[in-house]
Amino acid sequence: MNSPVFSPLFLADLVRIKKEVFLASKEEETAKRYVNELLDRISKRALTPLSGSRVSYKDIPAQYYFLRFKAHLIFYRVENEKMYVDRALFGKSNDCCILFPLVDSIESQEE
Repeated sequence: MNSPVFSPLFLADLVRIKKEVFLASKEEETAKRYVNELLDRISKRALTPLSGSRVSYKDIPAQYYFLRFKAHLIFYRVENEKMYVDRALFGKSNDCCILFPLVDSIESQEE
């Protein structure tokens, strides 16, 4: 398996995460270490990406897998033996609504 491919949204998530960790810790080194450890964890998962947990939402099997890293969930998909990392979200966020807005939109229109 090659190196993971990071989406622009994931890269924006990384910037946000680093800021959040810095604000909580007041230490730049702590924020850098958190992000580096997160990226290391993703690189290790890229060796066996199909070993991750699959995401399913409202009985719809999804193309996404997730990886837990401390307070965050990393969402990725595998296509043609390549790992594409799309988001890194706070574990307590409503991540399915962020990942699956189309499903929620269709359901709200049907009601």
